[in-house]
Amino acid sequence: MPCKAPHRKSRNGCLRCKARRVKCDQRTPTCARCADRGLHCPGYVLNLRWAPQNQLQAQSSTISDAHHDELRPVNSDRAQNQAGPLDTNLNTHMSTGSWYSDSTPSQTHASPTSELPYQLGQWNFATPLDSFFTQPSYSSFFGEQMIPLLPATPTAFSAMTRTPFEDLTWDNLQEQPLTETDRQQAHQDQNCNIEPLDVQVTRPLVNLETDPRGEQSLESTTPVTRFTEIVDIPSILSDYFFKEVISLYSVWDGQMNSLRVLTASMWQSSGILYHTMQSMAAACLTRTFPEMHAVATRERQLGLQCLKSGKDEDEDKMLGAILLGHTASWVNPHDLAHENFDNALVMLHTWASNTRDHSRLSFFGGAFDYWAMLLSFVSETNLDRNYLRHSITEAGPPNAHESTTPHSFIGTSGKIVQILTDVGVLIFKHRKRVSEIDFFCEEDLDYFQNSIRKARQLERRLLAFKPLIPTNIYDPGDLNTRPLHFVKIDEALHCTGLLQLYRVFPDLLNDRYQPWDRNTLLQPQPALKKPSREERSMWLTNLGLYIVEILRDIPFESRTRCMQPFMLVAVSCELRMPSDIVQGYREGGNACNAIEMAQARDFVRSRMSAYMHAFPLRKIEKVFELITHIWSAMDREEKDVYWLDVCKRMRLGTLMG
Repeated sequence: MPCKAPHRKSRNGCLRCKARRVKCDQRTPTCARCADRGLHCPGYVLNLRWAPQNQLQAQSSTISDAHHDELRPVNSDRAQNQAGPLDTNLNTHMSTGSWYSDSTPSQTHASPTSELPYQLGQWNFATPLDSFFTQPSYSSFFGEQMIPLLPATPTAFSAMTRTPFEDLTWDNLQEQPLTETDRQQAHQDQNCNIEPLDVQVTRPLVNLETDPRGEQSLESTTPVTRFTEIVDIPSILSDYFFKEVISLYSVWDGQMNSLRVLTASMWQSSGILYHTMQSMAAACLTRTFPEMHAVATRERQLGLQCLKSGKDEDEDKMLGAILLGHTASWVNPHDLAHENFDNALVMLHTWASNTRDHSRLSFFGGAFDYWAMLLSFVSETNLDRNYLRHSITEAGPPNAHESTTPHSFIGTSGKIVQILTDVGVLIFKHRKRVSEIDFFCEEDLDYFQNSIRKARQLERRLLAFKPLIPTNIYDPGDLNTRPLHFVKIDEALHCTGLLQLYRVFPDLLNDRYQPWDRNTLLQPQPALKKPSREERSMWLTNLGLYIVEILRDIPFESRTRCMQPFMLVAVSCELRMPSDIVQGYREGGNACNAIEMAQARDFVRSRMSAYMHAFPLRKIEKVFELITHIWSAMDREEKDVYWLDVCKRMRLGTLMG
């Protein structure tokens, strides 16, 4: 059989064979041609081609994730000695911190979507690259289109941290010096003889006697097919916070959103805001990526540590205290952060006494009011002291020609939120006292009489409340949230407050009982008669259905949905199936039948199911679980089922907003 024609050019041979344009057998530690001539083999060139259409290698998924466990850090001192100053272009492509670093927010984080330059050989790595590697389980989070690639095996990683010509000296080539023409030709071959769609990594020659990596270098001819991701998780979480978290957390979003304006202006110079944002973003990703729970917990702890430093007058500290308190239940659904609330309230007093910025004062005050309202219904909150309230939105704008700008957290519901806070404080204490009484005494009677007096005062405040009309509300320009939605939320909260008072203090409903008529709800008349237990229950059921109807008029896409879970829970204990009320009972010619109840329950169920996807937080699951337990108790024909009692019994208390 005739011999094949000799191949006179070597694509991946050692530098000497490539320069002389002769075939190289590419053996290590020295090729046969250099060994036969008794010359020191200069090693092999690191040839890489980063083809955009083929950056992700399909076969990478077939290699075991055990390679990641084998990664060992590179001695940074040695890398510093071997390599020159870090290429200035490198900082534009990757961060120098680990994915979980404690670097300050003022450091610029590179975008993980940046493409790496084509010639990796030009880099002199002065820092270990393993600090950029993430765990394999995070790969699905960042998406294939935004992952630059580097070899994952330890030998390839070690080779990447060395300069390609570190073993090549002119002394090695003295016996057969290369001409200038040969060197130019070798450079041309290096550029043109690159595989178009594959990534081939070959390591420079390693001295087996002096280099401890010599044994691993024997595998250098094996192509590297496994890659890891270079990502900057802190930058990704910060970007996710501004793109997604703020819009989920606010009742409207836009360039004028105070939360967006304040965080954007201060987070890069504020450690507390930086760690708080990281914690909030990671918490929103926990359901899809459970590994993020550890990130959210750790960043939250770092944020709490930052609260201990600085001055109480600092705005970033104030904002961080509010966000950390509001989002404590994001990390742990049962964490109500009472201590955070008390400390933040002291900070608010200190800060408010030194500021004249009414817009900032309104924003921070409104955030505290909303926080206090959510706490008041599920915990015993001490608000008897001089509770500072600056966020009051009056019944109308200060001037007939002026518009009210909605608050980022509570819209135009500042006044009604404050009334509901007092309602929640009263009801929680009352139900707690009732559950602790075995035998009545005179002191208990005095307490209940005092509670009823307070309840009447709150009823009068609710009945006197006049919500804004849409034309008096400034349109923030959010296509998902219109001024009419704020009016609907005000009305729903208004009715929810009355529903809670009439359910817990039935004497108030007895004093105004008339057959159900939504048009006279806020204009009570003297009682027509003393209602029976069933009549009272029917009246409250109709009020609950009316609240459901109001919420149904608000599109699901409206960002006011972040305020609706509390109302859905409060109304759920009024959605009794007909078996729980007198069959055949008629009032005003309207029958409350099974179909109407089923439709109302289906609406609540569908909204909560959608919220579980829109708000990827574990506490939403707890809220839905509470509603399910309420309906189960009602379907078992338990009498006087109240959501707060079920919440306490099942230990499902959380901030419902």
